[in-house]
Amino acid sequence: MRWRLLSNSTQLQTPLAAAGQVHSVRSHLYLEIESGGLFGYGEVSPQPRLINGDPSLAEVIEEWHRHLGPTFSQVVAREGALPAWFRAPKLAASRPASATASTMLEMALLDLQLQVDRQSLTEFWDQRFKTPTQVVASSFTQDLWPTPQMPERLRVKVGADSLSESSLLQLSKQNCSVILDFNCAATSIDHVVKLYKQASEAARVHAIEQPFAPGNLAEQTMLSRSLDCQLSLDEGVRSLTDVTLIARHSAASLLCIKPARVGGYSNARALITKAHELGLAAYIGGFFESPLGRKVNSTFAKHLTNEPSDIGAVTMAEEDSGYWVPDEIGLGLRPSAELLNGLVEVSRSTI
Repeated sequence: MRWRLLSNSTQLQTPLAAAGQVHSVRSHLYLEIESGGLFGYGEVSPQPRLINGDPSLAEVIEEWHRHLGPTFSQVVAREGALPAWFRAPKLAASRPASATASTMLEMALLDLQLQVDRQSLTEFWDQRFKTPTQVVASSFTQDLWPTPQMPERLRVKVGADSLSESSLLQLSKQNCSVILDFNCAATSIDHVVKLYKQASEAARVHAIEQPFAPGNLAEQTMLSRSLDCQLSLDEGVRSLTDVTLIARHSAASLLCIKPARVGGYSNARALITKAHELGLAAYIGGFFESPLGRKVNSTFAKHLTNEPSDIGAVTMAEEDSGYWVPDEIGLGLRPSAELLNGLVEVSRSTI
């Protein structure tokens, strides 16, 4: 039994500007676990640097080497077997980087379990919803926004004091509802209200998302009195306690749940279940994952929510479809020999 930590970087076909950073290159971390001749794979795609509470690539790698990798190896050595996939979050520490690293471990263990059971991920997570794909665009550039056929929702990155004429023109051409995503960049309630009124003259604004810093529920709640659209939270949703407090203070009615942020899919399921119990809607967000991560996120979303989610393929500058091989069991995709040969080995261990 052994594991390997692998990595590569891919360039987005079109960079996406958001408040605080521009998404252009994304590094992917892959955990390969070999057991009994089977190989399980997990993946996370951390951001280049720490921002709004989400860990950087370097922090996730350090967390794996310092805590989660050794803890996982100790459990396997002590028990003589791999832990169940849903135990992965319980091995994590309370640090955000540990939540991200445990998501990678959980996915790899689930892949192995499905192979042992000769089961597909779509059988394991029955597809109960026809979850639409949410599309993302940026108001920070003059580039034309994506125009997929009959989109149901567009999430627009905002944060400047006002929307440009170009952004307002593109908003007016959208035949779908819109989320204005501030990524914690709002300077005041008045700032948010101003952008909302501007955008509302051009499009159907469905929600305002994460205008203030994670944990700032006071201004979020006050903002609800000034708007007649939904409020959404993203970076501020990391635990069951967060969900409970959000509902208690009526700080939002829509939540973006990112498995890699909350510690994996078993945790994400618990958060979504709690949200639904409290009358909140939830959708699945992402971090520009590889085809493997997006495949798992898409299957997970269609199991749990009908809210438009970030589950579409991430368009890369270099075509990578040949790097992933469809499989009827496991997660649904497996890395090709070509992809594996091109990955950088960060570390390995035999247990």
